[in-house]
Amino acid sequence: MRWLLPAGLSRQQEILTVAWTLIGLQVVGRAWAVLPAWFYSDDFVFLQDALDHRLGLAYLFTPHDSHLMPLGNLISWGVAHSGAYNWLVAGGSVVVLQAIASACCLLMLRTLFGCRWAILLPLALYLFSTMDLDGVVWWSAALNVLPLHIAFFLTVTFAVRHLREPGWRNAAAATGSYALGLAADPRGLQIALVLGMTLLLFFVPGSLWRRPWNLSTRAWRLVLPAAVLSIGYLVVYAVRTPSPVTSGGTPDPVGVARTMLGTSWVTSLVGGPWRWTTDNPPMGATDVPVGLHVAAVVVVVGLVTWALLRSPRTTVAAAVVLLSQLAVAYLGLVFGRGLELGAYAGELMRFLADSLPVTALAMGLAVLPMVGSTLQARVPSRPARPWMIRISRVLVAAAAAGCLVSTVQFIRPWHGAYPAREFVQNARSSLERDPAVIADVPVPELVQSGLSYPNNLPSRLLRPLGTSLTTSTYGNDLRILDDQGVHRQAGIRAAATSRPGPVEGCGYQVRDTATTIDVSGGPPFWWASISYLASGDGSLSLTIPGQDIRTIRVQSGIHTYYLQGEGKFATMRFTSRTPDLTVCLDTVAVGEIVPVG
Repeated sequence: MRWLLPAGLSRQQEILTVAWTLIGLQVVGRAWAVLPAWFYSDDFVFLQDALDHRLGLAYLFTPHDSHLMPLGNLISWGVAHSGAYNWLVAGGSVVVLQAIASACCLLMLRTLFGCRWAILLPLALYLFSTMDLDGVVWWSAALNVLPLHIAFFLTVTFAVRHLREPGWRNAAAATGSYALGLAADPRGLQIALVLGMTLLLFFVPGSLWRRPWNLSTRAWRLVLPAAVLSIGYLVVYAVRTPSPVTSGGTPDPVGVARTMLGTSWVTSLVGGPWRWTTDNPPMGATDVPVGLHVAAVVVVVGLVTWALLRSPRTTVAAAVVLLSQLAVAYLGLVFGRGLELGAYAGELMRFLADSLPVTALAMGLAVLPMVGSTLQARVPSRPARPWMIRISRVLVAAAAAGCLVSTVQFIRPWHGAYPAREFVQNARSSLERDPAVIADVPVPELVQSGLSYPNNLPSRLLRPLGTSLTTSTYGNDLRILDDQGVHRQAGIRAAATSRPGPVEGCGYQVRDTATTIDVSGGPPFWWASISYLASGDGSLSLTIPGQDIRTIRVQSGIHTYYLQGEGKFATMRFTSRTPDLTVCLDTVAVGEIVPVG
């Protein structure tokens, strides 16, 4: 690598040139991955909520799925109001945040370990590992993940600087960085845990049981504001946010540990998972080939063993720091999404996104010396043997190739016409080309999960279209979006249908007197279609036993009126509310509304 660098550079300049080159490559790679992608799932909910609210504290502190995230709400509000489905701004925000996070990672590593060649390994892990890929390409996840990364790196950086040179400046910077993490997501509280463990184990002298007190007295400018922020945030969170622990489901701690830690985390350390599932495009879950899984475990165990032999005390301390964060992430997953998804939740790499910065930090803590540290890594007394250097180069090359393969495999569906993308873009084009009133019925499951109701209705999913979109649960000649998002004529898959009417050439004639039609046998949740011929514009009263009276506005000529309702019934009674209006009712069908034609 060094022979590629310009001549005459100092050692520090060489290291920084390589580091910034790696960061540049990563940002270019992120731009390639993110900018051709598009919105998905919760992204649409963020856009809907932003368009439904004015920018203010009430909106910023409105939780999303138990996430109190004012910073993410602020960014999503800006994206939503920049134009309908403006992915260039949304994806661009991800690339910018990633560039800042990567620069902050380098700053942390330089601050803790100095400007040495060895910091490039944890830096490269952060830059190219797939551990946070899931949480970065998906925009709504990136709104949490990347600000958390920035806050983590900056908080650790300024906190260590404060211990080395006590004063208000670094303490205030660390406090502000921690506040940024709390504004990003409740998981920002983990920053205090990881930082506290790092400082206690590596920077505070004395016996273990006295170190918390020693840290509090030595760095009170740091500890006191962090405690106030944490307590204040917990109070606001308790007031504003429902419990993140779902009531249903059974925890599967063993299964989640096996998939989250034994599969996703381990393999991502060495370039995995190499293969992803494709059953829920564009999202992929880890699908590690057995042979590569075994190889990854062997390599990781070998690296940990090497670190223990080289510097046992710092390796154990670094493992404690890392395991504290992994334990919190694991428990959060077991009693969060794990209750709904079981062990499968651990195969979704985004739940490890917060662990990547901590893993990079722990790599350095294990084997690299630090200025001002009370627990110093053991420095080898003699250079590494040639065979060890060759093995390390092979491992780095294999990990780099694995990261490339894993990343390309994961990103490929995001660049294609996955169901949500195809549906929304087709609906937008279809409505712009041929405006229509759309029946407000749930979209296909692969477009938006039914669990997100009512966010899976066109009125919510297509909210950014503004005045181009009109939806209804009743009206004449409604259209309905098909599985590809194109609006088509609506029809009823009938569970109950009226018999032919008694009036020749008219069916059921509705004038001044009430007309009753038998349509018994319908489902409890239903749509009805009423085919009619009207002599002019006007209105009818519809009475269904046990329900409120409805007004049906009819139009001159042949039309079909649709309406949604619930509750079983046997008859419909129609009465004209317009003088001299004659309406011939042909067929009344009750069942499920579907596209036809």
